[in-house]
Amino acid sequence: MGLGKTYSTQYLADSNNNTGVAGQVLSTTSTGINWVDANTVPGTGLWLADGNDIYNSNSGFVGIGTTDPQNDLDVVSDDPTLLLRFDGAVNGANGGRIKFSEGGTNHVGHMEIHYNGATNKMNFNSPIDGTTGLLTIARTGNVDIPLYLRVGPNINNANTFDYSLQTRQLLVSGFSGTGTSNLYLHRDDVTISTGNVIGNLNFSGQDGDSILFRWCLNI
Repeated sequence: MGLGKTYSTQYLADSNNNTGVAGQVLSTTSTGINWVDANTVPGTGLWLADGNDIYNSNSGFVGIGTTDPQNDLDVVSDDPTLLLRFDGAVNGANGGRIKFSEGGTNHVGHMEIHYNGATNKMNFNSPIDGTTGLLTIARTGNVDIPLYLRVGPNINNANTFDYSLQTRQLLVSGFSGTGTSNLYLHRDDVTISTGNVIGNLNFSGQDGDSILFRWCLNI
C-alpha cells in the first residue's frame, strides 16, 4: 500500500501481520484491525457474492425506497412515474416478463405476464407451459380470450354465462319470417325448417312491439 502513490509493491499488514487475500476487507475485531472475509463481517444489510450472483442472506425483508418493508421485496416511490421496469435483452418476442410460479425447480405450474414486442401484445400465459396465451391485450385495445369467457358471481355456478371456442363453432344465426326479424341460435348439426323440434333462442319483434325473448321448440 502506498500513500500519495497510485501504485505500490508493498502490502498492508493487519494487527496480526497478515496481508490478506483477494475478497477480504479490513474490519475491527477483538484483536485489532484485521483482514477478514467480507461474508463474515458483523452487521446487517450485507449482500453476499456467490460466483457471478449476489444475494441477501438476511432473514428479513428487502426494501427499496422504504425503511419498513413488509414483503420479500417492497418497492416504494413518492413519484412512481416508473416504479419497476422489466426489459428483455433483445427486441421482438422476448420482451420483459413477470412469472408467478409454485415451488420447485421445474416450475410446471405458473402464470406469466409477458410483453411480445413482435406483435405489440401483452400476454397472460398458461400455467402449463408458459407459452399459450390465456389472455392477450393488444396496443389497439383489443382483448383476445381464446378459450373460455365466463361471466357471473361464481364461475362454477350453473347459471354462469359461458362462451368458448367450441360454443362459437356450434352456433349459427339466421333471419326468417315476414314482417318479423328472428334471430335463432342453435347447433349447427341441425337444419332449421318448419316443424323441426329443436331447442333455439328466438329474438323477435314486429313494428310497434318490443323485442321478445322467448324459448321455442318448434320453428
